[in-house]
Formats: sequence, structure tokens, C-alpha cells
Amino acid sequence: MKGLKKLVLVSAIATISSSVHAELKELDDEVMGDLTGQAGLTIELETQVDVGSLIYTDEGSLALNNIHLGGQGGTLLDDISITIDIASDGDAIIDVHSTSGSPIDFNLSIDSIELNGTSGENTLLLSNINMDGFLTKLNMTVDTATDTLNGTVGFYITDQDMDIDFLAVGIKDVTVGSDNSTGLVTDTEEQAIVAATGSAFIHSSLSKSTNSNAASGEALVLVTNAFELDIDVGAFEIGGTSIGTLAISDLVIGNTRMEIYGH
Repeated sequence: MKGLKKLVLVSAIATISSSVHAELKELDDEVMGDLTGQAGLTIELETQVDVGSLIYTDEGSLALNNIHLGGQGGTLLDDISITIDIASDGDAIIDVHSTSGSPIDFNLSIDSIELNGTSGENTLLLSNINMDGFLTKLNMTVDTATDTLNGTVGFYITDQDMDIDFLAVGIKDVTVGSDNSTGLVTDTEEQAIVAATGSAFIHSSLSKSTNSNAASGEALVLVTNAFELDIDVGAFEIGGTSIGTLAISDLVIGNTRMEIYGH
């Protein structure tokens, strides 16, 4: 009789253990499925950036003073969602867009840009730089097969002012965009954005290449596809006096390649 009781007890324990193990395995599979099925990483961002000075020094120096990046009207740079995915081939895909679906408004201002010599010489190049605009698209892909950073940016500028001090020239109330009248924008999504906002689009890639003229033998290469801009200048000033307005339509900057290196 005791043997029978022991057999029943062992059978019951084995049954319970098997059931628990099955539940745990099912839970583990479900959790692992959730983890491996994730569609990347999303970051929602609002920020404001201020830099007192940014100085590049060779022998003399080039200085950008009091840089500000934020939203228009003194607000934060916000309504930003950044999605990061890693594709099966290892490519990193980064998409910056608004959480609301509207264009992202921004303001960029720089008090002055100047050249400074080692003996106290100083040339004020630009001052009172202020730009209000909207970002309509920003996508970046790091291509592991070619070690290339590919990017697309869509934008339009609603108001830009600046003084070109060393020439006594002022440029006020500038707008920049595109109506795609030349048909360079062929992507249907981008065409819809152009139609709705007048946004300009630039497609470019950044990589490295060998260059025999570079001190290191390598150069940074920027390649830009052809793009179109429409530019209006509300006031073109010389010596503080407006001499009229300026309008540039269908400015097409063709396929461009730039190599940058130290010497």
C-alpha cells in the first residue's frame, strides 16, 4: 500500500512539474518573441542648444559667437520623434520626424562670425544671423556595405536676416523653398510635401576616399544629387540702404562632389 501511495505521489509531482515547465517555456517563448519583434528604438525629444563660441584654429582662427538653436519665437525645439532601426544587413536607419505630423519649426541664430589673426587682427565677416524655418524630412542611413552615410533633408526657410559686415551688405527677409517646377523631386511622398509646404529636398552621401593630395592619403567626400531652390530676398541693402529686392527661381545645383582633406 505504501508503495502505491509513493507511486501516486511521484506521478502527481511529475505531472505538476511538467505543467509548470510547459507554462514557463510558453512564457519564455512569448517574451523572446516580443523582444526579437521590436521595431527599433524611438526617442521623443525637446531641447534648446546655446553655444557661447565655436572656434576653429589653424594659425589664425575662425570664430562663431553666441549660437542658438531652438524653436521659433523663443520656444523649445520640440515635437521631434527619432526612430532608429538596425536592418538585417547591419545598416543603421535613422528617421527624424514630428510626433504631430506637422513640419518641425526651428530657429537658428548666430551673433557673429569673425576671423582673428595671431597679432590681434580681426575681420567681422557676418553678424545678426537669424533664421526661422521648418524641417519636413530628415532620414539618414549608415550603409555597412559601402561605409557611407546617406541622407535626405527636406526644409523651407520662412525668414532669414544677416549682415555681411566686411562688404557692408545686408540681406533681409529671405525665404527659401522649392516648387519642383524642374521635376527633380520624383519620390511621391516628397512630391506631396513639396505641394503642401514648398519644401526643398537635398539628397547627399558622406564617405571617405583615397586622395594623393591629402597629407594622410584620405579625404572626406560629400556627394550631393541635383536639387532645386527658389529664393526671394525681401531687402538687399548696401551701406544700410535698401536697393531693392531679389528673386531667384529654379536655381538648380547639379550633381556635386566635394573632397575635404588636411594639407
